[in-house]
Amino acid sequence: MQELEAVKASESLALENLQNLIANTMRARASSSQQSSSITISKFEYEYLTGRAVKAEEIADKKVAAAQAWVESLKANEKEILMKIELAHKEIQETRVEEEQQVYRTERSLSAKRVVEGEIRNWRQKREKNALADNLEQPLRRKSMKSNGNATPRESMKGNGNWTPSKRGKVRNSSSPAGRITPDQLLS
Repeated sequence: MQELEAVKASESLALENLQNLIANTMRARASSSQQSSSITISKFEYEYLTGRAVKAEEIADKKVAAAQAWVESLKANEKEILMKIELAHKEIQETRVEEEQQVYRTERSLSAKRVVEGEIRNWRQKREKNALADNLEQPLRRKSMKSNGNATPRESMKGNGNWTPSKRGKVRNSSSPAGRITPDQLLS
């Protein structure tokens, strides 16, 4: 048991000496660092710190590369958006031109339709007027022929007092295909 106490005492003495040595070393480092600009560290601390610095530099390089890639991606997206905008502007312009052409064609066709409708209306009015005149003249002509005997239609008109000719002129047929189309065909 005495040996055990002796070992404990020597251990505590060794521990106390080690603590004193560490404290002296720390004081010596502190005083030397105040006097000079260099710091003395162990090889382990140096390797640890340099390893950390290398890792930090690698991380920083990776972050810079990622940021550059992100900027390039943004530039590519911006170019793509600008191209889409330019394409949209071209499509809008083409659509406007097509709309203007369509409006012009529509106005032209409406104008032509109005002209054709006016001609058809005039033709119908003339036809109705001629039919009405023919219907009115036929009873008069019969009366004048009966009363004048063999008198010509001109003479019967003179005797009648009506100077409107009873005979209409012949309608000439055109050789053009447009002349063969009747107004009723145009409306359908």
